[in-house]
Amino acid sequence: MIEVNVEKRFENFLLRSSFSTSGITGITGKNGSGKTTLLSIIAGIIKPDTGYVKINGKDVTNLPIEKRKTVIITPNTYLPHMKINKHIIWGFKSKNTEISNEIKRIKEILNIDPDNKKVSLLSLGMRIRVSIATALFSHPEVILIDEALSHISDRQQFMKNLFNEISKMKIDLIFTTQYNEDCILA
Repeated sequence: MIEVNVEKRFENFLLRSSFSTSGITGITGKNGSGKTTLLSIIAGIIKPDTGYVKINGKDVTNLPIEKRKTVIITPNTYLPHMKINKHIIWGFKSKNTEISNEIKRIKEILNIDPDNKKVSLLSLGMRIRVSIATALFSHPEVILIDEALSHISDRQQFMKNLFNEISKMKIDLIFTTQYNEDCILA
């Protein structure tokens, strides 16, 4: 459960947002409407001027990013020097050393290149797929995806597969998009 009641002002722009949600939530709006600012506040990158952010009943407003149990993904969220499989397990929190089957399963669900190339050699859409797989492996409470899904070629099928996996894992997801039709799946 994510609860947000915040205000943030930047010069002539005022973001005022109040909502409570769980599961999969899509936020749509024009460029400059505050979508990225809102996700940055939830993630802890930007501090609100007033208000609070709660995740599963815990006030995380003043917690540092690394203690919020959230992951934010943008089109530039990737580690270019790593190979795909190492990237995916980068944030892995389990002591289980036998994870190759899980990597293979997630790669198949998200339609990730089966080769183990350097992430920097992948297309933008494939890098985003790898970043999302990495987020899933870190088992956060919340995943925030900022405009990254628009770079996925088979977006509707990818989103169905991703949303199904996130639901199974009981992870809350908020994603932003400029495409109203993407929010229908949320």
